[in-house]
Amino acid sequence: MDHLPLFLNVARIETLIVGGGKVGRRRCEKVVACGGRVRVVDPLVCPDWFDLSQGTWISEGFAPKHLEGVGLVLACGPSEINELVTREALARNLWVGNSSNPESGNVIFPASGQRGPLAVALHTSGASPRFASDTLEAILESFTQDELQKLEILKELRSRFTQIADPIRKAKMLTLLEAFAR
Repeated sequence: MDHLPLFLNVARIETLIVGGGKVGRRRCEKVVACGGRVRVVDPLVCPDWFDLSQGTWISEGFAPKHLEGVGLVLACGPSEINELVTREALARNLWVGNSSNPESGNVIFPASGQRGPLAVALHTSGASPRFASDTLEAILESFTQDELQKLEILKELRSRFTQIADPIRKAKMLTLLEAFAR
């Protein structure tokens, strides 16, 4: 495996999206849906779909100054702009995804979805995004309502058990919870 799978809490970092077209819009919607704030840089006037309460729209072309204060960069414009954005972001040790050349950055967007508390991400190392998307849908649909309800209960109990001050009691409760999860 050439990438570390992880989930990123974007609510704690500013995300720069360069390019406000179709791909930029999809990335923006995903980041905002996860509680993140975005800064979109695109030479066009702010479109109707962008909600200014969820971030900032900068109507100008990309410049390295736009990278200041961000933790995640998503290059979603024309490929020559994306390459510049990626080079500049990597030089600053930022996480950057390049929509036109994913391998040039250090972040790749997998197919992802959520059903209740269950979040799934699936990547095929570029072999077939369609396969990843179709397989993801099948995985999410394979879980029954009872299983999803069980996950909700487990989530609530884990939240309570992690608040227990006594480390021995806490460890026992979390061990019991894991046994229940099987």
